[in-house]
Amino acid sequence: MPDMPESTNRQIPRVTVVVVSYNTAALTQKCLDAVLKSTGVNLEILVADNCSTDRTLNQLRRKYGLRASKKRWQTWQETLHNADVIDTFPSVKVDVTAVSTVYAGEEAGHEIVLFPSDRNLGFGRANNLAAAGSAAEYVFFLNSDAFVQPSTIKNLVKQFRRRPSKSTSVLARMQSRLDNVGIIAAELRNEDKSLQRQGGSLPTNWNVFLWATFLDDIPGLDRLPAYQHHLHDMRRLHRRPLAKVGWVGGTAMMISRSCIDEIGGFDSEIFMYGEDVDLCWRATLRHWDVALSSKAKVTHLGSASAGHKASIHGEISGLLYMWQKHRSPLDEWILRRILTIGLILRTIIFGILRRYGQQRTYQEALELVRQ
Repeated sequence: MPDMPESTNRQIPRVTVVVVSYNTAALTQKCLDAVLKSTGVNLEILVADNCSTDRTLNQLRRKYGLRASKKRWQTWQETLHNADVIDTFPSVKVDVTAVSTVYAGEEAGHEIVLFPSDRNLGFGRANNLAAAGSAAEYVFFLNSDAFVQPSTIKNLVKQFRRRPSKSTSVLARMQSRLDNVGIIAAELRNEDKSLQRQGGSLPTNWNVFLWATFLDDIPGLDRLPAYQHHLHDMRRLHRRPLAKVGWVGGTAMMISRSCIDEIGGFDSEIFMYGEDVDLCWRATLRHWDVALSSKAKVTHLGSASAGHKASIHGEISGLLYMWQKHRSPLDEWILRRILTIGLILRTIIFGILRRYGQQRTYQEALELVRQ
């Protein structure tokens, strides 16, 4: 990977923060303002704009004094044509053509770079396009509707440095231990400071069946490893500084350079929803641990940057794609039957409740499964 400028103090870690924006001008500014208050880290803040049609670009450029930088653009272009970078982020070979101008500036001692795309690349590919030009020790993917505390990023780095990689991670008897941490997510909080659900166990036909049919909400069954964590799971995980989990959301996710160099970036075939599960799945297959930190907190507005219908359809499509990628044809056949049962059940329930908008969303999702 290319060299980046050294921090003036080697004790201060260099972290790349990647924020993807899409018609979220006010939220993105609030997100960046919070990041700029971070302490104990030297930041490179990269904003990948997915062809916003609101005033996001103009407002970001004006507020942070960002100017078109031919030198920064040329350096970024050269980096993205590096063979190692293309191997780690294959989608950038095509997506690099989407950015014709790079805007750069400095705020509060941290570098801010804006990459405006001429088309909507989706969440994963936009993250990849920005992150590919970084050689920082850690990359922190952050949603535009998520707001860090001053110590959040520093605390995530501390968690990595307290648990150096160990070769024992490949041993079956050591799989329950945190000894090769590659991905850590911050604890998410609602605006009222209550815990927000995120992450879960890596998906299987069994836990997806329990999730799709609401059976994992039944007392007793809700104590089994769930595809998506329940609130009681979050309260249990909160009691530990760092807890090993199957997957974490891409809302506020930090990944080490050594991990991302080995497993690559987000899968470019997933437009939005499921790319975080897939990333954690690939990390686990390479014996990297995925963890959730209660020492690093982020306020997350939830679905402020995306709609309910898009999230349901995206999640279903993501599961089907991951089964095609990681599972056998028989497993995929079983998954489609499981999702069919679950979606029919949901259309019946929301029809009885006269919530016809949600009923229609699940009916459309059912068509995705039957394709």
